[in-house]
Amino acid sequence: MFIAENLSVINFLNFEIDLNDSIRIRNSRKSLSTYNSIPPRHRQIIFLVEWTNEENEKAKMEYVYRSQHVQQAQQAIPDIFIAQNDFHSYRPF
Repeated sequence: MFIAENLSVINFLNFEIDLNDSIRIRNSRKSLSTYNSIPPRHRQIIFLVEWTNEENEKAKMEYVYRSQHVQQAQQAIPDIFIAQNDFHSYRPF
């Protein structure tokens, strides 16, 4: 499970993660690249990872991430349905 927390009291945290170099994993966002904008003083489950390898198959998880504090929210990619209390919705501390 990958969780991000925004400790800022005024800025959004834009958080992008790329898992495209990973092998034999599946994640709950159904995409190996995600982009999130987390409000001040909130945390978010970015994704949950499941290994899909069979016995004697190699698997690996590699990721690269970038984060930045900004003043305005951006659209999540893939979409998160906040109003429906999606598993990936951000939540206050």
